[in-house]
Amino acid sequence: MKVLVVDADAERRADLVDAVCELPGIEVCGATHNAASSHDLLTREQIDVIVAGDLPLVEVAALSLVAGARNCTVVSATHPPAVVTALQAIAARRTEPSTMPDRLARAKYLAFERDSQQTIDLRDWLPRTVEQLRRVVPGHIELVAIVAGDTLPVRCVPEMLERLVLDLVLQAAHALPWGGTVWLTAAPGADGEVKLDVLENGLGRVLDLTLRASVPADA
Repeated sequence: MKVLVVDADAERRADLVDAVCELPGIEVCGATHNAASSHDLLTREQIDVIVAGDLPLVEVAALSLVAGARNCTVVSATHPPAVVTALQAIAARRTEPSTMPDRLARAKYLAFERDSQQTIDLRDWLPRTVEQLRRVVPGHIELVAIVAGDTLPVRCVPEMLERLVLDLVLQAAHALPWGGTVWLTAAPGADGEVKLDVLENGLGRVLDLTLRASVPADA
């Protein structure tokens, strides 16, 4: 199984490469610092897995689009043990026959250290994230962000939430080959929770996520 490691930080990139190299049956074909510098390698080699480490959302999106076109898996993680676990799961899965279509059988693994949780306000976060996504989604897709409420503070790992939304927006765009609109909405839910939805053409829901509020409603 051939792996490409992409991380903007040289030291962490080296740590990820060292961790991957210890796995039997897995070959690191290269380590680069961004999506652009990975282009030649992805063209020359049949990469099975792209490890997308600490990268801007636009870079992760570019790698995800390439992965979709080349039928490879994206491991979106910054913690070497998490990368090792994901690669072991992918290797085991490759040995099992699958009846699922290739597009559906491709997996996307998200793994970040739990202690990297932060409090973010979705009222600010969602429009900013959508603005970044507009730079990478196909031109026939319109992205719309809707937020309700004065503040929508939640506890989460921001990078994980960004990449989850990115992956689902790209899935929604793929389901709209003739164009359409992907709606991303955030609003207060029950008991102080926050609801985050991703819908294609405002009808087909691809994400219905309930996030824990940073402060309980009865606090």
